[in-house]
Amino acid sequence: MVSTVLGLLGNFLVVLVLFQRRSAGSSADAFIGNLAAADFLTSLFLIPLPRASQVPSTLLGKIYCKIVFTSVLVWFCIFTSTLTLMAISVERFVAIVYPIQFARWRKRQHITFGIILIWGMSLVVNLFIPLTIHVNDESHECTVDFMTFASQVTIGVYSILVCYIIPIAVMLITNVTAARTLQRQFKRFNSTYRGEGKSKASMNLLVARKRVLYMLILVIIIYCICWGPNSIAYFLYNIRVLDSSHLYGPIDQVLVLLAFYNSCANPIVYTLCYPQFRKALRKLVTCSKISNNAIFEAGTTLNVSKDDTAMTVV
Repeated sequence: MVSTVLGLLGNFLVVLVLFQRRSAGSSADAFIGNLAAADFLTSLFLIPLPRASQVPSTLLGKIYCKIVFTSVLVWFCIFTSTLTLMAISVERFVAIVYPIQFARWRKRQHITFGIILIWGMSLVVNLFIPLTIHVNDESHECTVDFMTFASQVTIGVYSILVCYIIPIAVMLITNVTAARTLQRQFKRFNSTYRGEGKSKASMNLLVARKRVLYMLILVIIIYCICWGPNSIAYFLYNIRVLDSSHLYGPIDQVLVLLAFYNSCANPIVYTLCYPQFRKALRKLVTCSKISNNAIFEAGTTLNVSKDDTAMTVV
């Protein structure tokens, strides 16, 4: 219940702050707003519902088992958050490594299409969940049903690859590459602009670089900690290293709860890593005048030399 309250409040504030600045047209703000919306819905669907002791073998009973019992809407929103984290990593990678191409790409219609694609892909990925549950006509309970052991293993491999390993790989590759590029650009700038007038610009670049690095590292670490145990345990269950009592058992519930805490962690990361977000949040709480400036995108471009690529700080 604590994670639900924190997730609802924290992500609602993030959505509200970014919605007030939607006219800025920032791709980073748009994706982070989408992440907050998905995390807000995750927290909303986590509100406990009464569990039926017996389920009738009717259409309503089947709907209950496939939608309510499986918490498929929760998993749908969670994977939307995962895809959005990947999109943010890729967006920042392109902005830092390929700034010229990024300037052409960051149009409002492209951002909108990307967000719609994220929700659509999440829907498709989670379609298998309702298919594994049916109403037992004898016990009148919702029962997990795998046709064969091979199909169960396939689902296990599919889940850990699509929902954990691939997202982690994408985030690691893009973030490490972006971080190395930022470091390289900073060194070039520092060696090129020596003497008077360089200190303020180089310091701004250094601060932006550190902010991005800390944010990306925190996001990856939190995601790994929250989702790693649950993803591994579910994989072990599907290859039958863990028996059937694990699913929906006490250990499984603890691991799922740990995973859900990822939804309320992101607003804390924004508050810790982005002074602009703290300032915007303060203005929201005190009802001060709101600016139209983007929060998570500095939009500063610095040219190192004629031969170097322009350095874009986001």
